[in-house]
Amino acid sequence: MKTKSIVELAAISSTLYTLSKDKELREKLAQWAEKGKDKVNEFVKDKMVDEEGKELDFMEKIAVKMEESAKEMEDKISETVSSLYSKMNITHTDELAKIKERYDDMKKELSLTKSRLTKLEKKEQ
Repeated sequence: MKTKSIVELAAISSTLYTLSKDKELREKLAQWAEKGKDKVNEFVKDKMVDEEGKELDFMEKIAVKMEESAKEMEDKISETVSSLYSKMNITHTDELAKIKERYDDMKKELSLTKSRLTKLEKKEQ
């Protein structure tokens, strides 16, 4: 082995040894593992039925939960993005449409004003 590899292995093993001796970290990892087990057990015990009233098997439950998670994630992402846009003062597409509509209205008003002005000028002559 090269010296670099030996030094890396020594560093990794000493880090792992230090982590294994950290009682607080081990307790925290154990808590997380227990919470994860509880959630998995709760998910497996949960009875889910389809439209026909048949109980879903494990893989179908997972598929349903994945769809729900995807929808939740999409909602959270859109909320986050919209709040980010509002914080950054970026104009949304809706606002751009409103601005364009207002521009078109002002353009019409300007053309009407021009025609009125032209009409008034003709009357004065």
